[in-house]
Amino acid sequence: MVEKRSYRELEKQVQELQAELEKSKRREEALSKSDRYYKALFEQGLDGVVVVDPETCRAVVFNDQVCQNLGYSRDEFAKLSIADIDALETEEEARIHIEKVLKNGSDDFQTLQRTKQGEIRHVHVTAKVIEVDGSKVYHCIWTDITDRRRAEEALRESETRFFSIFEYAPIGMAIVSPEGKFLKVNRATCDLLGYSELELLTKTYRDISHPDFLESDDAHLEQMLAGKIRIYQKEKRYIHKKRHAIWALLSVSLIWDQQQEPAYFISQLVNITDRKLAEEKLRLALQRLNFHMENSPLAVVEFNTAFEVIYWSRQAERIFGWNSQEIVGKKIDQVRWVHEDDVESVARLSKNMLNGRSTSNSMTNRNYSKDGSVLTCEWYNSVLLNGQGELVSVLSLVLDITERKRSETAVERQNTLLKGINRIFGAVVTSAGDKEFGGICLDVAEKITGSSISFLGEISPDGVLHDIAVSNPTWNACSVFKSGKIPKNFHTYGIYARVIVDGKPLLINNPASPPSDIVFPTGHPPLTSLLAAPLKHGEKTIGMVAVGNRKGGYGREEQAALEVLCQVITESLARRRTEEALREGEVRYRSLFMHSPDAIYINQQDRITLVNDACLRLFGAWTAGELLGKTPYDLFHTDYHQVIRERIRRMRHQGESQPLLEGKIVRLDGGIVDVEVIAAHFPFGGSKAIHVILRDITERRRAAENLQRSNKELEQFAYAASHDLQEPLRSIVGFLQLLQHNYGDQLDEKGRQYVERVVAAGHRMQIMIRDLLSLSRVTTSNGTFLPTNLNSLVKTVLDNLESTLQENHAEVVYADLPSLSVDSSQIQSLFQNLILNSIKYNMNPNPRVEIGCSPSGNFYQFFVRDNGIGISPRFYERIFIVFQRLHTAREYDGTGLGLALCRKIVERHGGKIWVESVPGEGSTFFFTLPAIR
Repeated sequence: MVEKRSYRELEKQVQELQAELEKSKRREEALSKSDRYYKALFEQGLDGVVVVDPETCRAVVFNDQVCQNLGYSRDEFAKLSIADIDALETEEEARIHIEKVLKNGSDDFQTLQRTKQGEIRHVHVTAKVIEVDGSKVYHCIWTDITDRRRAEEALRESETRFFSIFEYAPIGMAIVSPEGKFLKVNRATCDLLGYSELELLTKTYRDISHPDFLESDDAHLEQMLAGKIRIYQKEKRYIHKKRHAIWALLSVSLIWDQQQEPAYFISQLVNITDRKLAEEKLRLALQRLNFHMENSPLAVVEFNTAFEVIYWSRQAERIFGWNSQEIVGKKIDQVRWVHEDDVESVARLSKNMLNGRSTSNSMTNRNYSKDGSVLTCEWYNSVLLNGQGELVSVLSLVLDITERKRSETAVERQNTLLKGINRIFGAVVTSAGDKEFGGICLDVAEKITGSSISFLGEISPDGVLHDIAVSNPTWNACSVFKSGKIPKNFHTYGIYARVIVDGKPLLINNPASPPSDIVFPTGHPPLTSLLAAPLKHGEKTIGMVAVGNRKGGYGREEQAALEVLCQVITESLARRRTEEALREGEVRYRSLFMHSPDAIYINQQDRITLVNDACLRLFGAWTAGELLGKTPYDLFHTDYHQVIRERIRRMRHQGESQPLLEGKIVRLDGGIVDVEVIAAHFPFGGSKAIHVILRDITERRRAAENLQRSNKELEQFAYAASHDLQEPLRSIVGFLQLLQHNYGDQLDEKGRQYVERVVAAGHRMQIMIRDLLSLSRVTTSNGTFLPTNLNSLVKTVLDNLESTLQENHAEVVYADLPSLSVDSSQIQSLFQNLILNSIKYNMNPNPRVEIGCSPSGNFYQFFVRDNGIGISPRFYERIFIVFQRLHTAREYDGTGLGLALCRKIVERHGGKIWVESVPGEGSTFFFTLPAIR
């Protein structure tokens, strides 16, 4: 049964329902409004807002600020994962990070994001897990903090620079609290006050200030704290740790914090102790100066404000010649006192002192004395002020420096000359050609002589005067240099002819009226003065230098300077010509090098750097590349490596050229070749190198061996022949002597003479055979080389010759001789032969023989010198040949084998022998023996 309701009840229910609907409508409107607020906050916020799906790591919801910050469109960003924009994390790392946030519920961190344009931005991320429709999502707020980070970094850099400047500033700097305590000090402050940094940080500014300055310090700080002043500066005294006073220029400024409260003071301290001491010394010096001004030997002159002389000291009278009565009361311009060229500068300095621009000055100017002579004076001027600071007068101290100025001018000219000489010497090497070199020479000449025009010419071997350089194009129009050839009577045609022909300097200060024999060539540049000097090589004039148009003309000083310069230019030209010849020589050397029939290579730093064609042929190489870069030891047989190494060492370290060496080289095909080696150390290609010449001596060695074998056979034959000839010769001489003794009275006079001549000839033959036997024994002897004291050996020789020396009144002296490895019997025979020859071939009533020696590379060089008859130079070689005599047997006995024997002995010992002589004065025989065997 349906329940019946009254109309009122239904109406009430309807009203309630309408009220409920109204409330629901209002709630919906409020929710809609809240949603609009949230959406506006989401879309229009300054930070990026992103909702990320944890499964895909992609943004499912994001606002426009995200796209704006990263430069993407909404469609582009929707396709990206978190890892695509994160510059620090990969996609896997981003997923792990999100899972960690899902587990913890939230996170707050900073990261780097990459924009579409590739720019890296600093981002602060606030992440939180929220639940939407029952699912958890990753909600992030991305705040771009790039500008903030940059500002922070700039602030840090600024602070770093500040503290760097603070710490390493050359002046003292300190940060002081408002209460006066040191908060920070730099090194300069510590050095200034003598405290360490830790010690100062326990002190206040009052602890180190001199008591006399505390009251003013406090007053200044109060004004700064009250804001009345921003900064103050003053000079004050401090107490050093060692208790002595120091002065500093103090500058203080106050720094306020953000709340406008005093934060700290910054103090700067500049040490002015030395300056204050100097000021005190200056004060005392001024007192002393006042005393000296009254009593000084310097001239003292005082002027009033009208620059009239009011005081004139006695020294001023002596310097300038006017007495005080003549000068006092007169102005400067009323007396011819200041040189015309200096009037303007004197007037300017005087005006500056009168109008207060300067209170003191010093100047050097020229003055006239009463007799009209020019003086150079130093003026030291100072103003005198009254108590109100008004100018009263100008006081001047005057020093006459005329003589000193002349000396300084001479020294300056000398220094300029020396610099110019050095410049010319340098130009010899650095200048590209004669024109550039000549231009430098003329520039120096003009500076030294104060000229504005100059000319440098050189006479060529064919007599033509060539202009090396000119300083003015108008020289080119001069007829002398256009024609080139110097006329025979050149001295009658121009000024340059006189310099060239006479070979003497020429000085003209008034070209308008020159001497009658001096004229200018056609087209010559205008001259107001001229100075010319020849370039002399010995007595020969090879060119000239001319300068002109010096203001005021030339004097003897300029002439002397130009003459010195000409000597330098002459020497420099000669050096340039020499260097040019050397360069040409190097070209010729290279040509000779490459086309030499002997093999030649260059060794630089133990590497073969250049070879010639003959060298390629000798080593069997097709190209130079096969030899270049090899070491010398690659070329020589191993038996000679040590010898080659020692020769290279001597050439490099001692600069010695090495003697001839016979050795063996190894061809590229392995073949062995006998060679003769000559090496020398010389500059090549800008460095030191070793020049090595190789000559194939294979055929010569074979010929030498054949010759040696032949000579040996010949020597054996000579030995046998001379030995076998002695017996029959003795029989012949013996029987002739018996004939002479037993039957001499049966012979007539002519027969006896014949027998005597045959006997004498037989004796001579015996001597010749004996000497020939000795000669053959030199090389066939079995004598050994043993260390021998040559002093003892020579003494033995002299003992053997004692009777001969006494008979001829001869004197033999010898110096300290070395000990060498020799065949003592042969060397004894060598000295004996040379001494006997010195006595035999000597017309002096007291023959004198001197023996000595000296080291010579790997040898000792001996000499035997006499005062005998001497030898003509054309016989220097002949005397060493067997049986070659310069005199007949009647003049001097002998066989002509003595010196040949000497040569054989010396050559057997590996040396050589020669003679030097002056006929009528004596001869000197030289021979060498190896120092080491």
